[in-house]
Amino acid sequence: MCLLYFTCLIASNKASEKTSLELSHQLQRLELNLEKLQERCQQSEKIQNMQIKQLSEELLKLKASHQQIEFKHKQTAQHLKSLRALNQANRQVFMLKFTQIRNKYYYIEEEEQLPWIDAAIKCQQLSGHLANLQSELELKALANRLRRQNYWIDINDRSTEGRYVSLAMDANKVSYFNWHLFEPNNYDHSEHCVELKLLRGKYAMNDKTCESRQYFICELPQKS
Repeated sequence: MCLLYFTCLIASNKASEKTSLELSHQLQRLELNLEKLQERCQQSEKIQNMQIKQLSEELLKLKASHQQIEFKHKQTAQHLKSLRALNQANRQVFMLKFTQIRNKYYYIEEEEQLPWIDAAIKCQQLSGHLANLQSELELKALANRLRRQNYWIDINDRSTEGRYVSLAMDANKVSYFNWHLFEPNNYDHSEHCVELKLLRGKYAMNDKTCESRQYFICELPQKS
């Protein structure tokens, strides 16, 4: 009986040692895995800190850029406001030069000579258009105010030869012509804009090269 007991005791002790050894190995593996996990956490934390730092720097840059954009926007708005005020002041100065002739208001430019398209743009800047004459009475009344110069008006056939249109009329239809004798003649195939020309003491229409520099007449649109 004693021999059997000792044999069982030895076997039990060996089993315990084996179990203890296995547990020791498992514990070592767990400790190793824990160390690796801690290293990964530390690396991840470093990466996160770096990312947070980068994002913070980018945020600061964006804020600085936004402030610069806001500053430039304010500068642009102030500059635009100044330009509008200046344009309004200039327009008011020019408006003083508009004269009522019959039932229309005209600005007769007799200091600056411009090509036809530049004259048209100048009239637009004054909230008007090149003069559009619609009757013999309008032509005679306007001619009495002119100073023996030639002046651009708004009729032209720049798009289609012989088809004269108006910048001011609806559908561009011209309702009144009063040409000098033998005009329009499209001399040298280059005359596509119309002027009021003084010839033998009479003002009438004449076609002329659009690039020629002429005085011009602006007209304010009539209120409907």
